[in-house]
Amino acid sequence: MDIIKILLVEDSLSTQSFIRSALEFNFRNVQVDLAKNGVIAMKAMQDNTYDIILSDWDIPLVSGDKLLQWVRETASLKHMPFIMITGKTKKDDVLRAKELGANDYIVKPVTIDVLMNKLSENLDTLIRTG
Repeated sequence: MDIIKILLVEDSLSTQSFIRSALEFNFRNVQVDLAKNGVIAMKAMQDNTYDIILSDWDIPLVSGDKLLQWVRETASLKHMPFIMITGKTKKDDVLRAKELGANDYIVKPVTIDVLMNKLSENLDTLIRTG
């Protein structure tokens, strides 16, 4: 994989900045595109190709769970790794994300170690199956 293309769907500018900085520091060959809501994310996925999606659950216009559902129902996107990043900690929320097809789930506040581990696991799976 030459350049890792990541779509980060997050409406909090501070969280966007933190995650983007962590990704750029830990991966030399990364491109991080930002979307501040679900509608922008959907458009970005229609116009570009990504290796992985990192999405908050509580985003404007189209929520993260609805975005995940749309990804899984879209033939060209349905196999794309999707990691939910959220402050939702209830077991029911984690189960819902898994039922909708989330590859992984990160609870906020995000730490660099957890982010890098989850991302590496999912990118390794992508490389092995791609």
